[in-house]
This record gives sequence, structure tokens and C-alpha cells, in this order.
Amino acid sequence: MDRIFIQNLAAHAVIGTLPEERQRRQRIVFDVELEIDLARAAADDDLGATVDYSALELELVRLAENSAFSLLEALAGAAAELILAASPRIAGCRVRIAKPGASRHGARIAVELERSRSHE
Repeated sequence: MDRIFIQNLAAHAVIGTLPEERQRRQRIVFDVELEIDLARAAADDDLGATVDYSALELELVRLAENSAFSLLEALAGAAAELILAASPRIAGCRVRIAKPGASRHGARIAVELERSRSHE
């Protein structure tokens, strides 16, 4: 399967369980991997045969900035749902969201999840 990557996409969101985290927006960073067949787009040079990743970036930032999840896991799950709903061409996705500065001793805390379309 072919892949499209969106890396280091920054947004600011209300995220966290501590009272002080609920009072201000924090920087988060998305890394997204889309599973998609790109054969036709590669052959035809046609945007209609792929995913408009510029539009998808805007939707992910909008999701984060308008949300108030407590958990990164919940935001990642909502992001994965948004991605799969964006186009039937997307067979699956991997979403990683990092919260720089969330760790007292490390560089960041991150969660990653994978979702795919169910083939019922």
C-alpha cells in the first residue's frame, strides 16, 4: 500500500487532565500516515485520484483547536475518524500526537494509534 505523510503539523489545543492544563491551550504536534493507493494519481497527475492533504491539514488543526479532550488518546481517535471520513480512498491511517513539554524528564509525551476501514 502507498502512503502519504503529514509530519510536524502543529496546533494549539486545550488538552490534559490537570486543572492548569484546562485553562490554556498547549502546543501539540501531529504526525499522520495515510494508507492509500496512489497508482492512478502517480500515472495521471490528477488531484482527484488522491487526497487533498492541504485540506486535511486544515481539518486536523481545526479539530484540535476546537476540541477540549482530556486525553491525547481521545484526540487521536477523533483525528483518525476525521481522516477516514475525509475520503473513501484512504484505506487506513496512523496518527501520532505529541505534547511537547508534557514530560517532566523527557522531551515530549506522544500517543500513536492505527485505524483502518472495516471490510465487512
